[in-house]
Amino acid sequence: MTWARAMRAALLATAGQGQWWIAALAAFLVRGGLVALLPAIVLVPTPAELALHLGPSLTGDAPGDVTSVLVEIVLRLVVAATVILLVTTAIGVRIEGDLVAAAADEELEGSPGPLCLPLGRAIVARLVTHLPTLIVLVLGGVALTGVAYAELLSPSGSGSLAGRVVAGAPLAVIGIVVAWLVGETWGGLAVRRLAAGESLGGALARGLLGLVRPTGLATLALASLAVVVPAAALWLAASRAFDLLWPLVVDRADPWTVTIALLGLVVTWGAGLWLLGIGLAFRSAAWTAESLRQR
Repeated sequence: MTWARAMRAALLATAGQGQWWIAALAAFLVRGGLVALLPAIVLVPTPAELALHLGPSLTGDAPGDVTSVLVEIVLRLVVAATVILLVTTAIGVRIEGDLVAAAADEELEGSPGPLCLPLGRAIVARLVTHLPTLIVLVLGGVALTGVAYAELLSPSGSGSLAGRVVAGAPLAVIGIVVAWLVGETWGGLAVRRLAAGESLGGALARGLLGLVRPTGLATLALASLAVVVPAAALWLAASRAFDLLWPLVVDRADPWTVTIALLGLVVTWGAGLWLLGIGLAFRSAAWTAESLRQR
């Protein structure tokens, strides 16, 4: 089967499959997508507000002091983040396994038989393939933190803080997004090879080789476009709707005006998630189709 025919089959498999859209969206949100979308409608506290609520117990009596309370909080955050990462990855992989089996069984050609995803190895594969993403995230986070701190001290505009931070460090944001998309594609191909019965090492190696093939790169570009466009539209539209709503809430505007603005935010958010779910379902089907082609 040619690449174009495989992508067409993936598109047809996705059309009208509302349960796939919901499942793909759920897998995306629990595996970190919600964290990427929430900054559009979340107010970040200023340094003055943090200092007021946290107090000197975290910073000590002199600048640069590290208190036992601060160390304890950092350790708890690390442990909590690790647990959350493992749990959400397991949930996302479990949902993804159902999508892989459904796509291979119903519409796509070339399936070697019923696909069964080994959950434990799939979780490991997903975590391993996002190690490069973690490195880029740390490096890009340094730049974003600097811009965010500068914006909190001296805002450069009246838009949302998240939007100003993104505009202030576009290369960091682009690097993080590209690394995440590559990690998602590598992990998606590896998971599908695991479902077909390959070993963990073989699935990771062949998934990476499949990614760098011309058709693998083409699948990466097409599937990423199907996700990035609706995600960016949702992020921008929701951010704008929130910017219109929040001043009305703070100023205690007329209840009807606030209600209309709130409905606008809800409708914008719901429509954006709907489109994003369709794009994510197509991406999952496209990965499955490409994986079957490469066998």
